[in-house]
Amino acid sequence: MTLSRPEQDALWLERLRRDGPPDADNRDLAFADALRPSLELLRNRRYWDAHESLEDLWREAPYPLRLFHYALIKVAVGLLHIERRNLAAARRQLEQAATYLEPFTPAFATLDTGKVLAQVRERLDLLASTDATEFRALNSMEEFVLPDAPAE
Repeated sequence: MTLSRPEQDALWLERLRRDGPPDADNRDLAFADALRPSLELLRNRRYWDAHESLEDLWREAPYPLRLFHYALIKVAVGLLHIERRNLAAARRQLEQAATYLEPFTPAFATLDTGKVLAQVRERLDLLASTDATEFRALNSMEEFVLPDAPAE
């Protein structure tokens, strides 16, 4: 019996929550190097391009790294929807981003994922208290940063 992708994702997400992310991949320079261009696109607020770049990595990644890429894809798409003032879609994407990013905190693949997750949750709080005419989440976009992980 072959599991669907959502079923596989759910199983791996449960495993990550229980066991944490793989340490070896967290320090893998090739993984971090491959991720760097996508992170730069996110840092430069090129959300669509970041999404496309991350999707290319996601397609080729094995589990559980696949879920890390998926979390960042959801961050990019959520921020793109904020930029386009699509509140409902932004909420859905950022909620998924938080779910998939949480097991990779506090830091993973040279990224301070704890701070990224905190920013995602801040955007969700803003979206929950914002309507289309008073769009404070959009104004806070410039403050969203992808911080590097602390050096060990």
